[in-house]
Amino acid sequence: MALDSQSPIPLSSAKEIQRRGSRIDPQHMIAVSPAVLREMLADVVDEKVTAKMTRLETSINRMMDHFDAVKRGEVEDAALCFTTSDQDSDLALAKVNIASDDFYRYTSQMVADELNIRLYDVQKMVTLLHIRSNTEFHTTIRTGKTCEVHKYSDAALKRFREALKSGDYVAKPPNQRKPSS
Repeated sequence: MALDSQSPIPLSSAKEIQRRGSRIDPQHMIAVSPAVLREMLADVVDEKVTAKMTRLETSINRMMDHFDAVKRGEVEDAALCFTTSDQDSDLALAKVNIASDDFYRYTSQMVADELNIRLYDVQKMVTLLHIRSNTEFHTTIRTGKTCEVHKYSDAALKRFREALKSGDYVAKPPNQRKPSS
């Protein structure tokens, strides 16, 4: 089948051409200017719908940028509440579920390494600051029938830092192992 630049290719022929491995040469494609595309789109979608779609896209982009900033700990916003629980999410707001591993990123050892303190001190601060009783800071992830891992959020790490900085808890640096001779 010869390709004619004046006539469109029927879908059945396009499948046949694709099966044979032939490619459509770009010179045989119909060139459409952006102005013509806008005109065609205007016939299908009116300006109000376009404005709403643009506003929605802008809102979504701003919201995702803000979520990323909150996740990185750069900003806090009382209007935004992250939850990994479907039951605790506000149905009036757009539902945003964050994977547990993305929200609770730190194990106890990772917290200790990040703060340059002993694992023992992390465990003591967890108790002292009531971290495990607050879902903003802590979750337990089951890894087997009887095994579980305690994970902590960026907010918990920030709370640990504040406690160390303010003197609410005084931690010792981890023991540095001496190189063996």
